[in-house]
Amino acid sequence: MKLPELRVPLYLLIFVIPLFVLVTTASNQYRVNSVIADSVSYTFSLIDMNQKSVPFHQYRGKVVLVNLWATWCGPCRAELPSLQKLQQSYLHPDFEIVAISLDKQSDNQKVNNYLLQNNFTFPVYYPDQNFPKVLQVRAIPSSFLIDKKGQIVWHKTGVENFNKASFRKKIDALVK
Repeated sequence: MKLPELRVPLYLLIFVIPLFVLVTTASNQYRVNSVIADSVSYTFSLIDMNQKSVPFHQYRGKVVLVNLWATWCGPCRAELPSLQKLQQSYLHPDFEIVAISLDKQSDNQKVNNYLLQNNFTFPVYYPDQNFPKVLQVRAIPSSFLIDKKGQIVWHKTGVENFNKASFRKKIDALVK
């Protein structure tokens, strides 16, 4: 085979096929109103900033935005202000924010200080021992939007602007 004849198959292999995989995978991450992952079990607990156990079942029947973050994560720190703006302005009885710090629980004072310094008022928890596998992630920040039935309908790993109109529309569609 001559070099010009190899260009088309090589081009397809290197550029087109990976682009197709990326686009189809990315589109699944941003789909709302259709289930993209297993349902979330409400049988686990979280640990609040006072080191008390909080059952996740208190969020059953609500739309829940779960955000996994840590103080040592630069992208997490970049997205938290938009989470705070959403917390302050999106007041709906069927919507809750659950921020889960992946800092060590022994760094509780450090996390508390960070929250106070930045005037963050959304609830922050630590994962408990029985944290569900479906919410265990390899990279942060990572966020999940869970509908009233406990189905994950949106997931993103990476920085998100939670205060933008398009994200609010996702929530609006779910709290109806």
